[in-house]
Amino acid sequence: MARILIVDDDEALRATMRRMLQASGHEVIEAGDGERALVLAAKHPPDQAVCDLYMSVREGFETIRELRRGFPKFEGAEERV
Repeated sequence: MARILIVDDDEALRATMRRMLQASGHEVIEAGDGERALVLAAKHPPDQAVCDLYMSVREGFETIRELRRGFPKFEGAEERV
């Protein structure tokens, strides 16, 4: 299965997504903001990312752009809003 990075400042929402994804057999990495997400992604490169768009530390679009720059497999990734 895939390693999925969840980036959201809502802890309850992250926990819900984590439980659903883990129940499907995925490995889940969680971050409460974009800065932490980039640090975790560097240590544990994800296969996919789910990112909140509006966060206080680093907004979602900025985080997605950085993930695309740092991880070539995300360059052609689809953005869904």
